[in-house]
Amino acid sequence: CRELKAAQVVLFDDSDDEGEAQGKGAHRLEAIAAALDPVDLERGLRGLYGGLLAVVATLQTRFGHAVTLGASMATLANEKLGRPCLVPILLSALPPAYHKWIPMMVTYGLTSLACSLSWLLLRIFTAFHSAVYGGHLVVGGVLKYLVLHKRITPKGAQSLNFTALAWGVGALGFLWQLKTRFQVPFPLNLLLLPVSVVEWVLMLVVNWDRSR
Repeated sequence: CRELKAAQVVLFDDSDDEGEAQGKGAHRLEAIAAALDPVDLERGLRGLYGGLLAVVATLQTRFGHAVTLGASMATLANEKLGRPCLVPILLSALPPAYHKWIPMMVTYGLTSLACSLSWLLLRIFTAFHSAVYGGHLVVGGVLKYLVLHKRITPKGAQSLNFTALAWGVGALGFLWQLKTRFQVPFPLNLLLLPVSVVEWVLMLVVNWDRSR
């Protein structure tokens, strides 16, 4: 629209004329206010806030699943391994002054180990899901590009085994994530730094909300 183009001209105007320097900030704000539609801005902010809440709710659900799985694994490990095996071994190895602490040490140790294992399993499952989904997106996008630029015919694209190609690309992506230990290597970590910051903020919000 005309107002938006005018606002862009004002925002990127770097003229050094002293007569125009005064009031340039107010003029830019006025141009932005004239270009923006309050209703559209409110609708966009509302959608952004709703999407953020949906992401946080999903992460909270996964966090709860991981904690529940870890607690169940810890209970089973304590019943089958902790009290029958570890407690007697520690009782015979430690001085009598520490014997009253041994059951609690075993319980909390197994719980920490089980929760860490559940988080690892959840991370592996999430990586596998994202790799398979990404493989489908990549193969589908490449085929559409080839058909659009007439590199292959639509019939030729349909004759290809889409599922096998997508799963192959997904398997490569999953193996690559395992090789890098779910870390973004250099220089991709610099390019994806904003995404990493957003991920860190989301995890902070989820953990803070769960701790209240």
